[in-house]
Amino acid sequence: MFDENQTVEQIVENYKDPRVNLDQLKTLVEYWLFSKAMEQSATNRSNRSKLSEPHCSRTRSFHRIVEDLVHYKSNGISPTRADVYVRSRTRKDGSIVNTRAAIVVEHIQEKRNESSSSENLSQTSWLNDVFAQVKGPERR
Repeated sequence: MFDENQTVEQIVENYKDPRVNLDQLKTLVEYWLFSKAMEQSATNRSNRSKLSEPHCSRTRSFHRIVEDLVHYKSNGISPTRADVYVRSRTRKDGSIVNTRAAIVVEHIQEKRNESSSSENLSQTSWLNDVFAQVKGPERR
């Protein structure tokens, strides 16, 4: 494990994974121990802790989520922002990541039920789509 109290050489020496190139590991550890990188890491950690509706997609990008929805769920139809939100906040077991996100998902489902089935969702403006109605306008 990474221990910032150890030297670069100690960290590299104690690393036992044969798949890792030790020269690359040394470069990475030197970067991790660089003061600006540590400051950025602390800032990012703080910002992540403030998220009220975190996603549970781990390292899967939102682009991959959209592609999965297009190919496997939507029969080639582009998913809406609401679809992506719901998918990225839903765990594999079907539960929602937290209560605040569950409330948003519930509101999205209510809005979908209210809207007419003849509405063409792919042509809906982002200014007034279901996601914007539930979450409000985009912050700029």
